[in-house]
Amino acid sequence: MTFFSSFIICAVFACCYVSADKILSIPLKMKDSPLTAMLKQSVHPNVITAILKAEAKGHFPLPLKYNYMRNEYFTEIHLGQPGQKFIVSFDTTWLDSWVPSSSCSFSSVQCMIRNQYNENKSRTSIKTPYNFHVTLGNSDLAGNIFNDLLNINGVNVTSQSFAAVSEIPWLFVYSSFDGIFGMGLDHYDKIVPVMWNLKKQKIIDQLVFSFHFKGDEGSMVLGGVDSAHYEGNFTYFNVVNSDPPQWMVRVDDMTLTRSKNETIKVCKSGCNAVMSTGGSQIYGPSKDIAAINSFIKAKDLPIGGLYYVSCSEVPKLPNITISLGNTPFVLEGHDYIQKVKMTWFKHLCISAFTSNYDDNDDSWYVGGAFMSRYYTTFDMLNGKIGFATAK
Repeated sequence: MTFFSSFIICAVFACCYVSADKILSIPLKMKDSPLTAMLKQSVHPNVITAILKAEAKGHFPLPLKYNYMRNEYFTEIHLGQPGQKFIVSFDTTWLDSWVPSSSCSFSSVQCMIRNQYNENKSRTSIKTPYNFHVTLGNSDLAGNIFNDLLNINGVNVTSQSFAAVSEIPWLFVYSSFDGIFGMGLDHYDKIVPVMWNLKKQKIIDQLVFSFHFKGDEGSMVLGGVDSAHYEGNFTYFNVVNSDPPQWMVRVDDMTLTRSKNETIKVCKSGCNAVMSTGGSQIYGPSKDIAAINSFIKAKDLPIGGLYYVSCSEVPKLPNITISLGNTPFVLEGHDYIQKVKMTWFKHLCISAFTSNYDDNDDSWYVGGAFMSRYYTTFDMLNGKIGFATAK
């Protein structure tokens, strides 16, 4: 998979369909990632790192740090009647759903560069009495909660709740999406997840959704899986109990092997890993990430804790085995290294393994570098995640 790639996602309407089994299939494509956008604008790597460190003071949540460097898979939706267009990410690390509001301040660049929801232009808009507020880093994401018609590539979902936000953290200024629809296992009390509405309105049969990531394209299936994108059987794992609930599984260990006598392990005593459809990196504790990148002979890149290797070495890189429930899932060098064309380098081959910005965070966050190799399905009702070999 291409994960730090130079493209972000929007939908291809003609290919979206609801099958006889009541699943909603949505093709995905990519646009420039925020990191690539900054590099193309000749923003110096030290400036990028300084911005990340400034926002990281205190608590730096996973969804926020992905905004700069993730490969972003997005789809186009419409809200209201007539429909107002938005480019959104369906992200398993987010609990909430939000788009920008037309009541944003004109001084808010991060809001004005996005499509904005105007309640007065929708015949079906209902403003609820509830406010929405989430603290991200040193900034706020805040606004009001609405119910309105949601159209996902031709399929209508009535009375879908979401936040229209008038305050957006500055860190989003380089992100190409308009908003996010949360696919987290938990949800904000006043915002009903889109999956629940799809099931209630009998658009889908099952509270199951799946993702397929491959190069510059991908697909999201709501209500089931797409057998065209995987082979063999799924191996399922129960979600680890957490507060709040997350799409988190228990990992036995991670092993890197270069030869019979050259092997290292991280996550030696087991660790928890959150599966993230909103990003492509594999985030982990800084000590373990440093060990992995040292073993693959990656060098520091002064951009938000990234590492890179010589592109000529990618075919020779060691395999990485992530063991879950005694089942090995193997990543090869081309799975966890992305070749990116940069302004100030001809090409740069970047490691997907990136340190958590919070030194006290010992969890792992596993994104598209893994899920491009393994088709991933999320079972909301039974609290399970399944993996099968992608094709």
